[in-house]
Amino acid sequence: MLKSPGRKLKASGAFLFFMGLVTTKQINRIFLLLNVRNNLKKKKKKNRLLCMNVEKSYEADLSLIIPCYNEESSLEKIVETTLLLENKGIKLELVIVDDCSKDSSLEIAKSLQAKYSNVKLFSHDKNQGKGAALRTGFIHATGKYVGIQDADMEYNPEDYITMLDAI
Repeated sequence: MLKSPGRKLKASGAFLFFMGLVTTKQINRIFLLLNVRNNLKKKKKKNRLLCMNVEKSYEADLSLIIPCYNEESSLEKIVETTLLLENKGIKLELVIVDDCSKDSSLEIAKSLQAKYSNVKLFSHDKNQGKGAALRTGFIHATGKYVGIQDADMEYNPEDYITMLDAI
């Protein structure tokens, strides 16, 4: 029945809304960022790099959810790389959600929370999966826009600059 990726996203958003986990305003912001990210993938990388070098001050607040499960090797690097977005004028909030990691990810996240005032940390007592970690992050995000930044560096944090330019 739901064949296109956009419809699956909308159905997932509706489910989160009806479960009382997120508001329609949060869902619209998430879909807006996801649509911009998908459009970026279609453009040439060379054009994206030109856009990233433009100095601009952003009034938008951006909350980035970082779901984390056994990411001790990359968590600190992705947080510090993502925090560089503040040098571009983006007011940033990072919400790390540890999904009961078996390694030292939680301890690393605690040290990052102590080091940076705009890093929030939440943890699950038992492993519930990436979807549950994202829901926890969505609930606690306070920014005007919400994005997802995987701890394993699947996405380049600088892509958010281009996405906010498009908004």
